[in-house]
Amino acid sequence: MIAFFIVLLGSAAGGFWYFNARSVPEVVMNLEGDASFVKDMSEEELMRFMQDKADKDYVRLKIDTNMRFDSAEDPGSVNIQNPPSNEYAIEVTTYIEGEDKQIYSSGVIEPKQYVSEGKLLRKIAAGTYKTLSTVEFLDAEKNVVGTSSVVGELTVAS
Repeated sequence: MIAFFIVLLGSAAGGFWYFNARSVPEVVMNLEGDASFVKDMSEEELMRFMQDKADKDYVRLKIDTNMRFDSAEDPGSVNIQNPPSNEYAIEVTTYIEGEDKQIYSSGVIEPKQYVSEGKLLRKIAAGTYKTLSTVEFLDAEKNVVGTSSVVGELTVAS
């Protein structure tokens, strides 16, 4: 019986030490330079700071997936925006699904730029077509650092 109480007392002491006497772990962030300023931030400031850091890891763009042209010869609506938050330029090339020949190329769109109109690269008969747009992300030297694809639709009225 005494052995049972000794074991029970030892377990209670071990549990107390485990939950109360351990040192609090230090959180380490992988930030360049001196990051001690983070300790003085409010929770809201820290969340905004961390979101800004996370946003730099993403590339955003706005592209209207429905290109509309009154005729194949006239400029039509393409609507592509490279937001100011991006560090990369973009270039959009569009194909009719199942074809290898380009129907549209945006040229290089720098951050903070917007293209609202474009011209088709070749004559397309009136109708509605499924499209595949390839978006290339370009660094400062205009080297491709990433690509993405966007499925859409092209409508040529006449």
